[in-house]
Amino acid sequence: MDCHQARAAILARHPAVPSARPDLPASEPAAAAAAVLGPYGPDGSHNGGGIEGVMIGRGAYNDPWGCLADADRAVYGEVTNPAPSRRWVIEQYLQYAEPMVGR
Repeated sequence: MDCHQARAAILARHPAVPSARPDLPASEPAAAAAAVLGPYGPDGSHNGGGIEGVMIGRGAYNDPWGCLADADRAVYGEVTNPAPSRRWVIEQYLQYAEPMVGR
């Protein structure tokens, strides 16, 4: 339902599924990104086994900000979120959108 649950799912390993993914400890901020974006496995699979990613459907639909606002930290290991608030995101989008009106 949110980016923190997605991180946990990405980092979960099933003992019956062989994996050549990078083995970073879960406490490492970039562990989830390394697991999904890691090198190709010995059989040519993208990350050597395991899951490729996580779909967050209803969580993102029902509460986009609450679901995804912390994704840069939770999944990609960023120290801080690049979007500090909804207001900041809207202001940035407005700067992009205004010149597009009438194009």
